[in-house]
Amino acid sequence: MQGECSRLAGEFRYFNITAYICALTKSLFPLKTVNRLFLSLLALAVVPAALRAAQAGPPDSLYVSYCTRQALDSVYLDCSREAGQEKTPCLQAMTDYLMAEWAYDNSLRGLSEYYIQKAIASASRDDALMADCLSRACILEQRKGNLAGAIDYAERCLEIDRQAGIPDNISSSLSNIAGLYLTSGQADVARKYIDEALEIERSLQRDAPLANRLGMASEIYLKLSLAEESLAFASESCRMDSLAGREAKYAIRLCQKASALSELSRDSEAERDLNSAIPLLRRFNNVNSLSIAYAQLGEICVRAGREREADEAFRECVSLASSYGNNYIEGRGRKGLWLLHRDKAPSVALVHLERYNEIQACIASDRAVSELTRFNVRYETLKKEQIISMQHQKLKWGGICLGLMLILLVSSASALLFYRRSSKLSEEKNAILVKKALETDRLLMLSRQNMEKELKEEIESLHYELPPVKLTSRELQIARLTCDGLLSKEIADRLGISQRTVETHKNNLYHKLGINNMAELVSYMHKAALSK
Repeated sequence: MQGECSRLAGEFRYFNITAYICALTKSLFPLKTVNRLFLSLLALAVVPAALRAAQAGPPDSLYVSYCTRQALDSVYLDCSREAGQEKTPCLQAMTDYLMAEWAYDNSLRGLSEYYIQKAIASASRDDALMADCLSRACILEQRKGNLAGAIDYAERCLEIDRQAGIPDNISSSLSNIAGLYLTSGQADVARKYIDEALEIERSLQRDAPLANRLGMASEIYLKLSLAEESLAFASESCRMDSLAGREAKYAIRLCQKASALSELSRDSEAERDLNSAIPLLRRFNNVNSLSIAYAQLGEICVRAGREREADEAFRECVSLASSYGNNYIEGRGRKGLWLLHRDKAPSVALVHLERYNEIQACIASDRAVSELTRFNVRYETLKKEQIISMQHQKLKWGGICLGLMLILLVSSASALLFYRRSSKLSEEKNAILVKKALETDRLLMLSRQNMEKELKEEIESLHYELPPVKLTSRELQIARLTCDGLLSKEIADRLGISQRTVETHKNNLYHKLGINNMAELVSYMHKAALSK
């Protein structure tokens, strides 16, 4: 059953939407009362069903053990009002984000995950809100022990922060990613992120964030077996928080300093710092850091041979970590209890070993699911990139083919134009040759019929120097037949070639001998003694 607040809000939206539809039908159909009435009745029937579908909330299993649906509806209405006061284009995403925050604060992790995923799905138009949603999702995945998923969310958040160019947010995201890589056992990768964060914070000169980054650097360098550097970072951050009066942070720095001291075999100093930190952590209800401190204290007690104190510390660690949902720290405590009791109390040790294996299997399963999801995302991304690349290749080759076709078309048009001009020039040249041939044939006919004595005299009177010309056998043959008085057609018939070929050879003779007509050719042949 829907809660009272949700029901009233739903009725309010229902009547508003119905009234709007009725007004719309009135404007569309001012003269058709029947149609207007029909559409109004349709709105009265459809709108409630649509609203019920839109109001479908999370499954009861996510919150029913903590509160009723009525209480949840009331909180949702408050979050909706608060979201309306924010300047964001994604009101629904902001409402879901605020619901996720409320659920997380009230230890309803499943409900928080439900709403944060809804917020991420609809916050694409607001980068700041998307970054907040990704940060919250990162924390939820980290609490489950799904570090691969947490790192994925954190890196997406860092990408948004880098695009926005806000140093404060970039430093925060870098530190968060460094912590996740440290927890996952990749301290070398974490060092790269924390060094960049430290550089940003030292330039910004912000006291509290710099102390936080120094504390993270202490843990990372300790994991890399750089205990001296780790102790230096922890001491500096511890001093900064102490001077600023940040007791809650100071307690965390003491734990980090104790870790570095233990690595340097200074267990007495480390135990002293832990005993100073634990009361402060309890006062500020820092369950996560308190469970880590008890795990450290248990390990120190084991090395000192104080098994009873170690057992108490590890049990306190397991209790706190399990209540907080931190699988990694609970696994650390279970492992300590198993190693502590495996010789003297095998049955007790077996219980802790079984739980430790369950935690490791759960972490491995979550990691496998996350890796599969990331692989699918990468696969889909690569697939889309390949499709885009193929499309670009098609466009590229299409452009190349189009260019080649244009070049071929221009070349063909140029060749055709050249052929036509050549044909025209050839026709003009042939016409000139034919004209010359007719003229020379006319002169030869006159010479053969002895009609013009002056012509022979003109031929014999031609005087010019004989050029040193080498004639081909065909040219010499045609020249002799011409001297014998044969016409071009007769020469062609005798030699078995075309008349045009004869004219071409005659033209070549004129060009080689430097003469202009048949009379000069006959004179040349007589003077060169080539006519016989």
